[in-house]
Amino acid sequence: MSASQSTIALLAPGGMGSKIALRLSQTSGGTILTNLEGRSETTRQRAAESGMMHASYADIIAKADYIFSVVPPKDAFDVAQQIVSAAKESEKGKEKRNYLR
Repeated sequence: MSASQSTIALLAPGGMGSKIALRLSQTSGGTILTNLEGRSETTRQRAAESGMMHASYADIIAKADYIFSVVPPKDAFDVAQQIVSAAKESEKGKEKRNYLR
């Protein structure tokens, strides 16, 4: 799979995440997903300007080839729980995954 065919999920679209997404969208040509549920209009605009598209966690599990978590430490566990919950409900979530630490 080439980078131009990849679908990347980047959580979350804050200051750092949006900069990473912008760079990825400029260089990979792939699709950049993020979850915008409960996010402000400012964050939604930042995500759009960075080339990110909204997706539910279930859609992220189903569609993303890679998932990057770029969240503050205080939010990391909650985001991980939401991803795990979505993965448990998804056929694709049952596939073997590679994890980077």
